[in-house]
Amino acid sequence: MILVSTPDAGGIAAWWFIKLGVALAGGRALRATPAKSPPLCTAEGLIVSGGSDVFPELYGQQPQQKKKTGILPPRHLLKRVAGSVILPVFLFLLRRLLSLKQAPRHDRPRDALEMSLITQAETLGMPVLGICRGMQLINVVRGGSLHQSIADFYEDVRHPHTVLPHKRIFIVKGSHLQSFFPYTSLKVNALHHQAVDRLGTGLSVAARDEAGVTQAIIDEKKPFFVGVQWHPEYMPQHNSQRSLFTCLVRHARNYGRYKENHETPAPDGKQDNR
Repeated sequence: MILVSTPDAGGIAAWWFIKLGVALAGGRALRATPAKSPPLCTAEGLIVSGGSDVFPELYGQQPQQKKKTGILPPRHLLKRVAGSVILPVFLFLLRRLLSLKQAPRHDRPRDALEMSLITQAETLGMPVLGICRGMQLINVVRGGSLHQSIADFYEDVRHPHTVLPHKRIFIVKGSHLQSFFPYTSLKVNALHHQAVDRLGTGLSVAARDEAGVTQAIIDEKKPFFVGVQWHPEYMPQHNSQRSLFTCLVRHARNYGRYKENHETPAPDGKQDNR
């Protein structure tokens, strides 16, 4: 069972696609929102999904005005979409349809819930996957900071803003992420305008894009504690993206076996040696 954190408002498309990704990997997804969150102990893994910006005061900054990034011009976007296969176009349109109800820019209740879930998961040794905002929040929980706008990084390099895989990233050589992605580089989607700045304690950069912006982080001392800046859930047609969910579910299964075999106090005070 994988607990998936989402906002109260919006986030339906992400939830459905993450649920699909987890199911294809052999797991089950359980949704958690600020209004209704099952206890983390009911799951064996955690996914912190994308969405609203992390509140800047959590990493010692004040909110800034959004800057426009070098997004893909509409005429080029239409050309790319027209030349893509049916499934990516379907995913693009479906996400647009399901995302009519927009989440607020900042979601303080969600920040509080997910920071608590990440901290609990670390304490329990549970596998964690952060997606986009989820990766950024993992970094903040570890004491890191964020770039509130990445527009300045893309003055000379195009930054496509698309659910389709048009952005090339480069896996850091020797990174543990290469055990999940047997590639030196791959194309991913990009829906973000913020990114990791100062790394949190114990984290290392696992991937960057052409502009040098961090695209993945990892704690290599843990079995599976990963954050990615892109949205693998919107690319289920790619083996490389499904492999992230497969690795998470595999580590969650191992964690579940540990839970089953670990001695825990029974309600009557006796030891339960399951």
